[in-house]
Amino acid sequence: MEGHHEPYISKETWENNVAKIAANAHMSQAMSKQSPQNGNGLMVDLLRCRRCGHKLHAAYNKGRISYVCRGGETQRNARGKSCFCFRATRVEERLSEMILEAISPAAITAAKRAAEQLVDNREQERQLILDRLEAHRELEARAAREYKKTDATYTTVRQKLAREWEDALLALQRQQDELGRFESQRHQSPTTEQQCELDALQQDVRTIWHHPKASMVLKKQIVRTLVEEIIVDLEKPQNDILLTIHWAGGHHTELREPTHWKKQRGGDKDLKRIVGTLRKVLHDDAIATVLNRSKLRTNDNSTWTSLAVEGFRKQHGIRAFSAHAKTKNGWITQSEAATSLDISPMSITRLVQIGVIPAEQPHSGMPTVIKQSELNHNRVQRAVKQLKESNNHPLSQDPNQLYLFENKGL
Repeated sequence: MEGHHEPYISKETWENNVAKIAANAHMSQAMSKQSPQNGNGLMVDLLRCRRCGHKLHAAYNKGRISYVCRGGETQRNARGKSCFCFRATRVEERLSEMILEAISPAAITAAKRAAEQLVDNREQERQLILDRLEAHRELEARAAREYKKTDATYTTVRQKLAREWEDALLALQRQQDELGRFESQRHQSPTTEQQCELDALQQDVRTIWHHPKASMVLKKQIVRTLVEEIIVDLEKPQNDILLTIHWAGGHHTELREPTHWKKQRGGDKDLKRIVGTLRKVLHDDAIATVLNRSKLRTNDNSTWTSLAVEGFRKQHGIRAFSAHAKTKNGWITQSEAATSLDISPMSITRLVQIGVIPAEQPHSGMPTVIKQSELNHNRVQRAVKQLKESNNHPLSQDPNQLYLFENKGL
């Protein structure tokens, strides 16, 4: 019976635990999410076939992962063919970037809150010292009054009260000294070193995510927290894999990738355009990271470094990143645009995809460059207002909105 014994956890905690156990259970339903395993597949148990409605299965071959839909075999016994399959390496790389883009604002917010917490902790500590100081002042004042009002003929009593007054004065002095030390050693805001560590938190999120020792189980838990499910289909005649990501907040993001993605060697002309665009918002080291993540290589087939990017820029007359030029020209990143409009980066992606916000993107999956002035246009403000008033549901005016099934009534 509920309430018969005193609980050691709250009811809300118990309900959350039950829900988590149910979500992790290995059940036979078509789209039940199993508990995260150590496999390399980031989208395991999240993919659902748009054709037959069954979930896709992961297949591993020499460390490479592919996803295959076998649900069609049951529905089409005569042919005995599966719906489709595809390799997941490039798709999961792009999904990782979208996940990092989504959680970057959280990292920035966490950094700001941490900075605020340092100040709050300092103020709380100072207030405790002031409270103790005030208490000792009251004790000293009371000891002084008792000593002064005692008749001088009571020698023994006055000697005892004098000692108490002296002890109170010493305690008060010690408390005043403690406050002095606190004021001289503490600062009202984080130190320069602390602030640099806080500012680097967003980049640290990417570093941790891509670290070789980063737990795949933890990555999957993060993905499952942000993504409800992913509807996938093979689009003809291009043979592109088309994924519709259903985010936990209600957004739908389209992701398209060729089934046979060929590594681009990055001719000088194409690389010049890419570097020329990225340098508007990124330093050379960040550009090197983007190029390496996109599987682009230098002319001697080496990975990119900050020095390699610098050399390429100088060779082709491309200017380096300049904070002054960035501000003067109004170039901003997707995250900065999201912060400016007070919406999520996924919403910015959506607005860019449907053409509401013009943006430069030198290559699919790379960072976008947006003009700050574009955010002030009426079409953008109307779209943002609609997003906020609809509780962050997908924008209804997108003519390319995909439904989970062709028949909307399903």
